[in-house]
Parts: sequence; structure tokens; C-alpha cells
Amino acid sequence: MSTENSEDVTILSTEDTKNTNFDTTLNKDNKIQVHIKTLENKKKTINMLEQFKEKAISLANKINNLKNSEHLKQALKQLNSIEAFIDATSNNDETLEDFTNPLKLWEKHKDSMSENLKRQLVNDHQEINIETIVDVVHNKCLVLLEQVVFSMGNHSLHPFGLPSPSHDANAPGGTGKTFLMSLLLASIQVKSLRVNVRVYLKSDPEADDFSNLLLQIENGDLHEDDDRKVNITNNLCTVVKDLKSLSDQIYPNLNTLHSENLTWLNERAIFTPKNDIAESINDSLLDQLPTEMEKYPSVDSVVELEDVVHYPVEFFHTLNPPGIPPHNLCLKIGAPIMVLRNLIPSKLCNGTRLRVKTLHKNIIEATIFTGCGMGETVFLPRIPLIPSDYHFQFKRLQFPVKVCFAITINKAQGQSLKVAGVDLRND
Repeated sequence: MSTENSEDVTILSTEDTKNTNFDTTLNKDNKIQVHIKTLENKKKTINMLEQFKEKAISLANKINNLKNSEHLKQALKQLNSIEAFIDATSNNDETLEDFTNPLKLWEKHKDSMSENLKRQLVNDHQEINIETIVDVVHNKCLVLLEQVVFSMGNHSLHPFGLPSPSHDANAPGGTGKTFLMSLLLASIQVKSLRVNVRVYLKSDPEADDFSNLLLQIENGDLHEDDDRKVNITNNLCTVVKDLKSLSDQIYPNLNTLHSENLTWLNERAIFTPKNDIAESINDSLLDQLPTEMEKYPSVDSVVELEDVVHYPVEFFHTLNPPGIPPHNLCLKIGAPIMVLRNLIPSKLCNGTRLRVKTLHKNIIEATIFTGCGMGETVFLPRIPLIPSDYHFQFKRLQFPVKVCFAITINKAQGQSLKVAGVDLRND
């Protein structure tokens, strides 16, 4: 079969026509397959893009969460600090050994580390010269540094080659008070008193000898016997053998004197170590006074009403606690007495001595002979007194005084006497 055309003539045989139709069919099938593969690839690509998109969104959310995280912020700060430290040290001539030697680091940076302490000290105490207490400030800085090291690993500064701080006033865990105390102690100068002013002003040789004797006893320079007793020279005192001799030496001819001539009693007293000994001496000397004795019984009662059935009043009468007048207070005109309570501050206080002038039924009239109220006449009433030496409480209504021919050594503190006796029979 042949085909003719005016422009192009193509002659195909029967075999050619069959082959051409077959090829055309093959080409169409191939295109369809290619198209199907292309569609499959596009679908896979779309699926991959969707998965990638989901992962990208999840990653973006995680990044946003990290940006708002405190841990990330803290890590960034630490990275910035490390970067700043590297930048700052990269331009220095210091070697790695300088950065790993704690002692060198301390010697170089101790002033900078103590800057806050110095500034705080200057603000609180402007009168203190900071240059004079630099060592104290550095010591305080070491104490704080040791606290940090101890909290991290239970170690002191010594294993790291650093100096150990002084903990005399700045122990670990101390407050600002101990730091201030150390500053004050750093500026305090200790001076000893070596001159007895009373001896120096009065130029009394006997008082000078007595002062030297006290210093020898205090320093342990005076010779002691086998029973650890010292011998006092006779020119400083008179040693007697019994209580009667001591009483006669301090209060001579007491039984022949009248109340008008008893002003010299103001300058005399006998010292004893115990209250019961003092009371026995007072009773003995009070009996020697030629004036008439008056007895004042107290009114004793319970503080709590439910104690009435447990403690009878007669039992309270037998009690004689320290610092409380006795149930039966015996007095005579002219006898020296001591106040046991603070009645009028600075004038009539606990320990003030007086001399009885007149004895009334409910009032004692007396003259003060010690302290700033010397020479004044006062009136003493009965007052309620509650002792605190027992496991129960009772109240005693009595004059707050005691006879004081003899007083305890404790009560003798602050008294000024010209003649004094000391009863040491029972050590």
C-alpha cells in the first residue's frame, strides 16, 4: 500500500505499518507507567514534606520552651561568665599554674574579695581607720571562704594551701556582732593597774604595806604552810585566839557606853563568811548594849490559800531565810542596823547602814551613817517580804532590817571602815 502527498511522500510497507502501531502502543504504555511513577514520587514527597513540617513545628516549640526555661537562662549565664573569664584572661600573662594555685589567687585578689566587707565597715563605723584593721578584714574574708568550702566538702582551707583564719571572735556561723567585737578588740590596749591610788594620795606607809601584802597573796609569792595557809605580819593586824577577844578589840567597853556616845560604831564592823555566825555575834553584842531591848514579832502567812492546810504559821516562825529579817526582831536604841531592801534609791538601799534613834510600836526612827544620805533621819515601816529560797512561798510582814555589828563578807562589799575584824574560825 502506498500513500502519496504533494509535499511529502512516505512509502510504508505492510510490515512497517504493523511495527509502527506496536511501537505506538509501547510508547503509550511507557508514558502511563512514567506518569504513575511520577504521581507516586509526588505523593511520597508530599508525605515527606508533611512529616518534615510536623518535625519542624515540634522542634520550634521545643526551642521556644527552652528559651523560656530557667535552666537554659542559667546555663547561658554560666557560658557568658566562662566566655568573659576566657576573654579577660586571654590577654594576661598568667599561666595555667597561676589559676590552679589557690594561695597565689588569694594573695592577688584578697583585696577585691574583701571590698564589700571594707565598704560595709566604713558605712557602719566612719570613725575607724580601715587601714589599721586590714588584717582583721582579710581574716573575716577567709572565715567566709572557709564556710563555703566546708559546706561543699567538709574541708578546711589548710588542704588547699590557704592560710587558716583565726576563729577567736569569728567562728563559722558567727554574726555581725562577733565581727564588730573583733574590730573593737583589735583597737583595745590592755593596761594593768600597778599603783594603789588611795595609798599614793594619802602617803600612808601602813596602807602601802597592806597593799603589797594583797599583791603577794594574789600572785602566790607569799610563803604558805603545809595546810596552804599564809602568815600575816603583826604590824598589819592583830591576831586573836577567840571570839570574845575579837569583839573586845572591835567594840571595846560596849556595855558601859550610852546611846549619845555610839557614833564611833559607824566606822567598825566584824566580817564573817556565813549568816548564822554573824547572827550569833550580833545577838551577843546586842546584849551588851546598856539600852532597853524591844522585840518585834513578824506576821507570817501563806501566799496561796490552798497551802494553809499544809504549812502552819508556827512552822513559818521557825524559818530564817537569808536576806529576810527573823520572826522575832530584837533591837536596842543605838544599835547599828542594815537595810535589806531598796526603799529609797541611792539613799536607802539594800546594804545601807543606820543607827537606831528611836523605837516605836510600828515605826523605827534611825539615822543613816553611810552613803549619800549620811546624817539624815528616816522612818522605817513594816513591809511584806517573800523569800525565794524554798519550794513553797510564804509572806513575812516585818521591818526590813537586821542588826549589823557583824555582817557577812558579801554584804561588806562597798563599805568604808576604819576598824574591821575578820572571823575566820571555820575558814
